[in-house]
Amino acid sequence: MLIKYLVDKFSKAQESGKDCLVNYVWINEFKDNDKRVPECSIPLSYIDRAYKNARRYPHAQFKIWVDYRYLDKRSVNCLSEHYKRYAPGNVILCDLSTIPAYHENSLFHPEKPRSVWARADLARVIVMHHAVQNEPQPFSIYADFDVEDVRLYEAKQKMEQYGMALGTAREFNWFFSSYEILENSYFAFPKGNQAKANLGDMLSRTLESASKDGNGFQPLLHLAREWADEKKRDLIGDLSLRGVSHCMGYEMPRNRRYTRLNWNA
Repeated sequence: MLIKYLVDKFSKAQESGKDCLVNYVWINEFKDNDKRVPECSIPLSYIDRAYKNARRYPHAQFKIWVDYRYLDKRSVNCLSEHYKRYAPGNVILCDLSTIPAYHENSLFHPEKPRSVWARADLARVIVMHHAVQNEPQPFSIYADFDVEDVRLYEAKQKMEQYGMALGTAREFNWFFSSYEILENSYFAFPKGNQAKANLGDMLSRTLESASKDGNGFQPLLHLAREWADEKKRDLIGDLSLRGVSHCMGYEMPRNRRYTRLNWNA
């Protein structure tokens, strides 16, 4: 019975990625400096976490979006070599500049880079807004690289029931009891007019914040509360995947292999 249960659970997880597109976004703080020692300015251990999720959900499509204008040939070649060696077949490296709303926005111009946090938070919303309008998959998900399991089965259930799936992180207080807090490191929407409207609102508010070098958390928090009120649902209990994200301050473990290869610092 236990073996059958585990097999069924594994099969359900494997198949739950059908009709899903998972998006990751990497934003460099500055353009590459050719005097640096490591070959690649993108931490490849982060990319590995995305590849691990892609192997966990082989029926889903995964896209890693990068602004190649910030990368020199050394970084591009290293990223490509890493992709050839380690990426599963359901992952694609994508150029953020192919999305007009990104490329045409002066906030992302590499010659005058704005706050990396403002750019990163805005870029993820632009990608998701693009995905629900242009990508063929019915379900679109954004995840930070530190999300260990994108939990597509649960995300699809939330999207089908509530039209969205947000993400929380688990915090602990001084009494060692836990509670959940909303994070903007994970959010998901299905195709449809409601998702377009929700992401359109999110994009306009995040753009306003980013233009002042603000991050995208407050716009999402305010909108999420509005969405929960409109649906008469609990924001954490109904609309969110509990504990899918890490709290602020979490550090991804680095792979020493990339240091030995001189790919990363």
